[in-house]
Amino acid sequence: MKTAPTRRAVAAGTAILALSSLNACGAIGDLVPGSNAFVEQGPRKVAEAGFDEMRDLTSIRVLGSMEDKRFGFTRIDIKLDDTNCTGTLDTAEGSIRVTQTADGAWFSADEDFWQATIGVQSPQADRLIRKYAGNWSSIGKDDKKILGLCDLENYRGSFTLDKTDTDDTLKMGEVVEVGDTDAVPITGRDGKELVTVWIGVDAPHRVLKIAPARDTGREDALYFEEFGLDVVVKTPAKKDIVVLPQGQSPV
Repeated sequence: MKTAPTRRAVAAGTAILALSSLNACGAIGDLVPGSNAFVEQGPRKVAEAGFDEMRDLTSIRVLGSMEDKRFGFTRIDIKLDDTNCTGTLDTAEGSIRVTQTADGAWFSADEDFWQATIGVQSPQADRLIRKYAGNWSSIGKDDKKILGLCDLENYRGSFTLDKTDTDDTLKMGEVVEVGDTDAVPITGRDGKELVTVWIGVDAPHRVLKIAPARDTGREDALYFEEFGLDVVVKTPAKKDIVVLPQGQSPV
């Protein structure tokens, strides 16, 4: 069962959203009693329905938190469609904003982030922080470290089942609420990782939440919301864009 929405996009970089690095609760209960026709189909059919819906996404909001090798514990909130993307990454080092339009992609970090990145205190460092903090800098087209977060096709294409994902290998838990929606958890293996997805019981049966099944005490998970929302993003004004030294992007 392949469910890591941005693994391929960010594996070459900081892997901000790689789900194999999440450490979330994924408690598996007993098989749901046969009181719902959708759930009664079994875990394979339930997963297929949820994944089919996710492959038809036109836009989405992704939010939650994870443990990242580069930034430590990070909270994300991203809205995206096929062209536009906007959102924030709140890290232990500071906050990063991300925006993407048909004109390109940019990031903007706050003073705390730039101070942690520069790592020294000096008049020259202070000048750089004042120059960079709050302004926008371009993200190169080949830079997958952040752009993977804004790649809707990457999300759509990641929800797939293998032939080995059967009713015997997938585990179904008890129906719970994700937000205000009833959802059924399905746990399967994504490579070496056990991953749990929560799929809406009522149509449309979308994936509402995803997290590794292993519980290490962190409240880490990714949530999917606002399906089909209008993602309105403006290209940053030229006066608000600063050019970083080549090869010096901190994200």
